[in-house]
Amino acid sequence: DNNFRTIVLAIEEGRIIFENIRKVVSYTMSNSFAEVLAILVAQLLGFPPLLTVVQILWIHLIADGPPDIVLGFERREPGIMEEPPRPVSAPVLPPLGLWLAVFISTSSAAFALALFANQYLGQGNVVLGQSLAFAIFAVDAMVYIFGYRSLRRSLAAIGSITQNKPLVGAVLLGLGLGVAAIVVPALRSLLGLAPLTAQQWAIIMAFSFALLGVVEAAKAIHARRRPRRRR
Repeated sequence: DNNFRTIVLAIEEGRIIFENIRKVVSYTMSNSFAEVLAILVAQLLGFPPLLTVVQILWIHLIADGPPDIVLGFERREPGIMEEPPRPVSAPVLPPLGLWLAVFISTSSAAFALALFANQYLGQGNVVLGQSLAFAIFAVDAMVYIFGYRSLRRSLAAIGSITQNKPLVGAVLLGLGLGVAAIVVPALRSLLGLAPLTAQQWAIIMAFSFALLGVVEAAKAIHARRRPRRRR
């Protein structure tokens, strides 16, 4: 088909796919590297396992799985066709995406490790420490994922989160499964977890929204430093 409009639509679709790949890669690295880093540091410090195998599988395959997939189907961002052509050698992960992956994963890992160490060293309670680490990794990624809907624009600029209803549904499902693993006695026993207090849940939620704030602040700073295109 040599129709010019068809060619334009094909280019637009290609850009949408490429941008969504970037979002998913950056988000997945932020999420997965946090657990890897925390578990590795815990081992180096001689701590008991930060998470058990079944807990890791629950987070990645059951809770995080659906949102990871749905994020890749984010709608077209405004102004995507106004961007200049990218060189063939352009990296899949842009500098901002790489910075977010490093900072978010490091922050999440450090927070989980700190809560685990507090319980293990202070109280000798390994199970509660694992439960706090599990809750952090299960919850925070479900909150800051909305910041990854765009690596160029703020949440306010790309519109309501309900514009991507499948993502909202997947996040609610993932969040529900993560919380249920600790709240439902049968699941809690199966996964070897302990119940958390309301204060502990509040701390985890506050930290999760703080990470979302970091994602938004980083995008705002990046947008100000980015040179404006000439009209």
